[in-house]
Amino acid sequence: MLTSSYRQLWPWVLSLGLLLTAYTLWQQQQQLAAQLQASQYETDEIKQLSQAYLDIVSTKTPNLHTFSQISPARSWLLANSKQQGLKVRSKTSSGSQTEVTVALQNAHFNRLLQWLQSVETTTNLVVINSQLAAQDKPGVVSGSVTFEVN
Repeated sequence: MLTSSYRQLWPWVLSLGLLLTAYTLWQQQQQLAAQLQASQYETDEIKQLSQAYLDIVSTKTPNLHTFSQISPARSWLLANSKQQGLKVRSKTSSGSQTEVTVALQNAHFNRLLQWLQSVETTTNLVVINSQLAAQDKPGVVSGSVTFEVN
């Protein structure tokens, strides 16, 4: 008689265990859904902030240094190139009142590119000509770059 009661009770015990397990899994699923929604909200907020940052940064920065004569531009180029770690000397352009040419010796190419980009974004000087030659060491160039007061 006792074994028959267990046999009748056994499906109910299994059903109750299955029900408790299903309830626990449902709670976990609800928690994960809430965490996912919060994470998606944070991700959307980060995307918006990133886009706002890119909108601010991508706008062209105003010229910080505006040159009307070539001699202050030449002095500024020499001083600024030294700050960037470039070995530069100025050449005088024959008869030009708006152009300055700088000679480079053993300049690291990536540093040179960064410097040229910063010159064009922070001044009214524009690169109009460059003659660069590779050196024996990788990534090193020598030559000249001509700027024009825009």
